[in-house]
Amino acid sequence: VSRHQKPPLLIYGPGGVGKSTLLARFILEHARALERDRFPFAYLDFDRPDVDASEPLTLLIEAVRQLAIEYPHARERCQRIREKWTESLISAQPPPTELREKATLSLTVQARSAAVYDFAKLIESLGANDRPVLFVLDTFEEVQWRSEEDVAGVWTMLEQLQPAVNRLRV
Repeated sequence: VSRHQKPPLLIYGPGGVGKSTLLARFILEHARALERDRFPFAYLDFDRPDVDASEPLTLLIEAVRQLAIEYPHARERCQRIREKWTESLISAQPPPTELREKATLSLTVQARSAAVYDFAKLIESLGANDRPVLFVLDTFEEVQWRSEEDVAGVWTMLEQLQPAVNRLRV
């Protein structure tokens, strides 16, 4: 399942028109909803320094941080997952030689694949398999202005996540 089969909902317009306010209102109303009407969501703002499009795994790390708040019973599991992924990122920092960089890239791909699996299992454990899982990507224009590679990296990760979390919506 690709982003072409389940395309993201795009909200666009000139700066200051209220796009982020609309999203904030939706999230606030959702947070106040009855538990039976809730679904997992993550608000991923590319203006935040810890959400780094050049390393898409940071999106999942932030999403899991937010899920720990939404689902307090899963807080410890979320923390363990985040620590594991953060450790993977730290250990995959590029070494000085080109040969090592290729090996590091391979480790990073493996870490991302493992993270996608871990995230899907986490969603399953929340009892949210029958509910949508929403990723709100705010200030995505920051990613677009930075580089095409960053845009491609974010979409690739989302495309990898879609089959694992079938009800993912962006």
